[in-house]
Amino acid sequence: MIKLRYVFGGLLCIGLLWKGIEGCSGFSSSSSVRKALKAGELSEAVEKCNASTSHEVSSDLLDALLKVGQVDKAKMLLQRLFPEDDHFWGFRDNYARASYTKLYKALIAAGRYDDAWECHELDTNDPNDAMNAKHYYTFMVDVVTALELQGKDEEAQEFIRTHIIWFSKNVDTMPADSEYRQEYSTELVQEKLQDIINHLSN
Repeated sequence: MIKLRYVFGGLLCIGLLWKGIEGCSGFSSSSSVRKALKAGELSEAVEKCNASTSHEVSSDLLDALLKVGQVDKAKMLLQRLFPEDDHFWGFRDNYARASYTKLYKALIAAGRYDDAWECHELDTNDPNDAMNAKHYYTFMVDVVTALELQGKDEEAQEFIRTHIIWFSKNVDTMPADSEYRQEYSTELVQEKLQDIINHLSN
């Protein structure tokens, strides 16, 4: 009985020691990233940033990258922070979701629409699944709205022409009584997007 107590006590000590080591690692990572960030060395900060870096520090780095238009480095940063996350769906927590949302909006603003779609959270891991119709529709609304607010009516119309195909390929092929087809058929989506253009262009 006494021996077992010593064994459990030893295991507990090892566990606490390991936790302490992990905590120090996170502190070290956050400190080095913060130092590089303050020095304006964004590339170095990205290299030093990892999953153990505090949310506050990594979020500051992401904001700094997006502020100067470094969307590719921002994407690299998120891949380092969330190496196990599928970029399309199943984000592990609100922090990951919020981070990818920031990048998504920055990519829309930069006119990199297809790259933005790759950062959009979906319901399944297949971006061409009809179950993701509402997400693709939201994506198209975001792009069309951004273009119209810039007075780029022709570009908005062209974007619709080239991207509405997603619905004809993935939704119109569903059974006629499918809820996805009833709400997101090519014809219905076309009408909704045209209504947005008509409203914003007036």
